[in-house]
Amino acid sequence: MAMLAAIGLPAIVAAGMAIAPAAANAAPAGAASCPQGAVCAWYDINFGGPMRILNQPEMTNFLFDNYNTANVNMNDTISSIVNNSDKMFRGWVDHDFQGLFNVGVVPHTQSSDLRNARYYVGGVFQGFHDFNDQLSSERVGGVIS
Repeated sequence: MAMLAAIGLPAIVAAGMAIAPAAANAAPAGAASCPQGAVCAWYDINFGGPMRILNQPEMTNFLFDNYNTANVNMNDTISSIVNNSDKMFRGWVDHDFQGLFNVGVVPHTQSSDLRNARYYVGGVFQGFHDFNDQLSSERVGGVIS
């Protein structure tokens, strides 16, 4: 207590103010780092690891695409998705929109763990399936088919 009195309240407040601006300017983490209007994919569950903003209406083969934040190939590595757009996100386990038909993330929602993701057949919700580390192509927009 004597040490606090010796330092004085103004010094403690000043020290706290020096820390606050750094914290306020810190980059957002995880799902919060996906911009409004965008769809984003992460390498790890719970929006961890490298991230990619999916800014094209479709990507037919992830073998040719890397995450924005690392030189890591996206094919069969996506584990979580945020859809901050007004359009449906759909992903397939094979390139060119083939394979188990299809994981869906509806507008303004997210899937923090693709081990338990919604899937659709013929535009109809079928239940949940493990799509973790399996996606190879995607499409944003249009109707679920």
